[in-house]
Amino acid sequence: MPSRTANRPPSTPDLTSYDLLAPQLSGGKDSAVMMAVFMEAAQAADVDDRVISYHASLGVL
Repeated sequence: MPSRTANRPPSTPDLTSYDLLAPQLSGGKDSAVMMAVFMEAAQAADVDDRVISYHASLGVL
């Protein structure tokens, strides 16, 4: 029996199907890890030139 059924989407997105990849950085430690993992996936898919990251500040809280 296959591990994935026909109705279930793949566990990772197809990064090659996007024109722009824009992960948002919050400034926390988890953002740095997320960006490292994200860039590894983008480089493996040969789409790292489509990545533009940004930090959206909420201002004074």
